[in-house]
Amino acid sequence: MTRTAIVTGGGRGIGAAIAKRLGADGLKVAVLDMGPTDETVAAIKEAGGEALGLEADVSDEDSVNAAVKQVAETLARRPFWSTTQGSCVTTSCSK
Repeated sequence: MTRTAIVTGGGRGIGAAIAKRLGADGLKVAVLDMGPTDETVAAIKEAGGEALGLEADVSDEDSVNAAVKQVAETLARRPFWSTTQGSCVTTSCSK
């Protein structure tokens, strides 16, 4: 079974580097960011990985829940998180 990671702040900087590394290591990667994720997703796919880019604001619970739902429907039911943004939302991923 291939593991899946959700990387917040994955559109650029450290988050993009983490997302790319996880993809290179064989994980499916959901790249979340408030800005564009196209470059990170393309880099993962070009290296042979599987990735999904989503716009999400981690300070907004509804935005996070919608992103997690889409990841669950598209990539995996139980992903793990790599949070590289300065905000955090306390919520359950089992909704």
